[in-house]
Amino acid sequence: MGSALAAVYSVPLDKLRSLPGSRRKKLARMIARDFIGRDDIDEMFAEHDPPNTLYAAAQQILNGEPLRDDLGSLYGYAVEGLCWSIGTTFYLPIEFPTIEHFDQFLTRVGAPVRLHDLAFAGMPLAVPPGDFPFAGSWSPERVITAAAFFDGVSTDGEDRYIQAGARESRRWLAEAMKHETDALVGFYY
Repeated sequence: MGSALAAVYSVPLDKLRSLPGSRRKKLARMIARDFIGRDDIDEMFAEHDPPNTLYAAAQQILNGEPLRDDLGSLYGYAVEGLCWSIGTTFYLPIEFPTIEHFDQFLTRVGAPVRLHDLAFAGMPLAVPPGDFPFAGSWSPERVITAAAFFDGVSTDGEDRYIQAGARESRRWLAEAMKHETDALVGFYY
């Protein structure tokens, strides 16, 4: 299995950025209990010194504690868990195009956004860098601009991957537009 944009979240950005230091224990417990992939993540980091679980990393962020520089990947997954817990999750359909293929289309049609930014512009919270996951976002302002663009763009004559990408992007944008402060945050692994 290769790497790809795996999930996109419609997230109230102000609320997400207010979480570090909020000490919301229930949120960390919910992530530890219900977040898809938590067992695999915990297994990947089991050999490390604490924090070595998704719960512990999320709790550390929520408590506003100093983060370990060598556990950027674990904190990245914890940030994804936080996005999942307060936002709306979209998993990409099998026919979703690669980032490069969709960005070629977006460039050709003059889109104001690129999928690359949704995957690689950086974590929406300050955590140490890691190997995976990578993340990026479209700010609420970019969501508004992108929604207007996607409302008018045609994919007639494009391959099924581009059509699937445009259809899915419209779903993300429609959800984010329901909320005035929602950003789209993507995770790549």
